[in-house]
Amino acid sequence: MLQTLCGSAVRVRAYAKINLGLSIIGRRTDGMHCIRSVMQTVGLHDDLLFWFDAERKPRVICSHPQVPHGHSSGRNTVLQAGRAFGGAAGMRVYLRKRIPVGGGLGGGSSNAAAAAAVVSRRTFECLPHEVTDWRGKAAEVGADVPFFVHGGTQLAEGAGERLRRLPDLPAFWVLLFVPPVSCDTADVYRSWAEVNRVPTGGEMGTADAERPLRALTGGGDLRRLLPRLRNDLESAALYRYPSLVSWKEALQAAVERPVLMSGSGSTFFTLYRSLIAAQTARRRLLERVGSGSGARMILTRFRSGCGWQMVRGCTGEETKNEAVRT
Repeated sequence: MLQTLCGSAVRVRAYAKINLGLSIIGRRTDGMHCIRSVMQTVGLHDDLLFWFDAERKPRVICSHPQVPHGHSSGRNTVLQAGRAFGGAAGMRVYLRKRIPVGGGLGGGSSNAAAAAAVVSRRTFECLPHEVTDWRGKAAEVGADVPFFVHGGTQLAEGAGERLRRLPDLPAFWVLLFVPPVSCDTADVYRSWAEVNRVPTGGEMGTADAERPLRALTGGGDLRRLLPRLRNDLESAALYRYPSLVSWKEALQAAVERPVLMSGSGSTFFTLYRSLIAAQTARRRLLERVGSGSGARMILTRFRSGCGWQMVRGCTGEETKNEAVRT
């Protein structure tokens, strides 16, 4: 049963995503690139605590230096989504970042979808995708926000806002390797455009985008299947941020299998069917790279539900106390 959240707080998990391939197929008249990508939510998540105080200004509380917060809260996608869905007045949000910033994992868009879920339940007593023109509202905040409203496995087209649900994939284990490099999405796209005035290699049709996924549903060797997934932005990110080349080489040497970049980077990933195999690879990677390198090695898993999840309710006082303690 839907419950109005007035006078209380709610805890939400906002999940990350990876791109199982990404193809740039053109450019729109407004300058946005047209893409075709298969996107998949994973279990890595940020934690958000929402409460509302009508006597105070909307505010995001977050200790991460790269996340707009405090007096800069208006630039945070959380408040932007709250405004788009008609309910940011008095919104107070404590954000605990777990998803790397600038890693191509969609953390900002995921946080926005979480805010859309809270506001739509509080204001309209419905789910975010039941709000009138929810796609338009979500896309105003960010091209990936509509994806996170539903999550799971989806084919994204246009600027990323045109979506089609795909059958759930097996619950692969994902080894994420996050170098200490934060990629700017706009810079990566600009770097791609400098080298590719028009898309090269042919347009990846819908059937081509889905074919590698059908292969993943079988029991074949992932070492042979993973090279069939391609990301057009990877070469641009490596060109724009040359240090990523050595990080990728270190990852490939440690795991001895193909790896792929997610989105515009800087995160690389590879897939495993077995948890033991994934844990073994993570240990080898840690031994090779070292814990003091600044890189993060995260083991997570494919997730088939929404890109957000209401965890439990808590009182506003509990929320404020936790924010202060943390």
